[in-house]
Amino acid sequence: MRVNTGAPGTEDVQLWAARFAQAVVEVLGGDRPLPQLLRWTSQQVYVELDRRLKLLARTSDAERRRRTVR
Repeated sequence: MRVNTGAPGTEDVQLWAARFAQAVVEVLGGDRPLPQLLRWTSQQVYVELDRRLKLLARTSDAERRRRTVR
């Protein structure tokens, strides 16, 4: 997933952003522990991800599937 916009270093930033986004999805999906993102996020982002993980934990799998099917 490399898009060359002509600006130096743009490809590196886009690659990093894509990998970071994938890591966030993996955390929210339960495939990666949240602390792995600690060094790559601000405290505010980390706290928000933690809050969302706790909300997801309270939601049953059946409820999540029902919401995504709509």
